[in-house]
Amino acid sequence: NGVKAFLWTPPYGYRQIKVVCRKWSVKAGLLKTTFTATFEQVVA
Repeated sequence: NGVKAFLWTPPYGYRQIKVVCRKWSVKAGLLKTTFTATFEQVVA
């Protein structure tokens, strides 16, 4: 599937969790770029 799991610390979290990012998007403007990602926690 081409998806590699990685460790991520959620905002206000105290420990890392293993996640994959299957869906993301980028909106580039003149003054800013917005990056949106949906993480899915890997269990096992």
